[in-house]
Amino acid sequence: MSVAKYGRFRNLQRALQGTWRVAPASLYKQPDLTAAQQDDELSKSSLLSPTATISIPSAGLRNIKPLGRIKRTMEIRRAYYLSSLTYCVDDSEPKFAEFGDARLLIRDPQTFGQRACAAAQALHPSWLAFFAPVFYYDPDTGHPESLPTDPLEMRDTLPWRLKEIKYAWQREWRFIWLPDTELTGEVPPIELEIGPISDIAVLERLAATLGSGCR
Repeated sequence: MSVAKYGRFRNLQRALQGTWRVAPASLYKQPDLTAAQQDDELSKSSLLSPTATISIPSAGLRNIKPLGRIKRTMEIRRAYYLSSLTYCVDDSEPKFAEFGDARLLIRDPQTFGQRACAAAQALHPSWLAFFAPVFYYDPDTGHPESLPTDPLEMRDTLPWRLKEIKYAWQREWRFIWLPDTELTGEVPPIELEIGPISDIAVLERLAATLGSGCR
């Protein structure tokens, strides 16, 4: 199975040559991004089930049936880094043009993942770096606390992998990099030196790859 990274040709050319840019999650909330790119990666909301009850132990309230549905918001308070790729490579979704004019087609995701994680480990040995598929959820029905299909070591990673179902067409495979301490001040993007990847990837102009949608 291959994966792809969509973006501007000049940026992906640097990635092909060995410099992989990862951005803080907060960057994706910027208003100048396209609809396909923009999302709040630090806060996810959904409605609780109509039959749900709530408890407020500090007020001595337990199993209270609310009037109407309750909106639950989960916030990630510590900055982290991510980079988005996609399994959508067979017949590209036209909306990927919102990301840029090219795509980097990676034919060996396992080797690529090993190189990226090794570069991250070399730069910050105590940070946690891994790749995982995004889980898409319906805000009207909520999301589970964990996925039973995940291996045991991945059971607590879901908060960093959640996106609303409106983004499901992106079929995202995500690089996630978690600092071990809270980052203060401005959190800039980081460039990982992963080494040239022309042995496992090819850079393509997007106009030649657009089709009718992923299969």
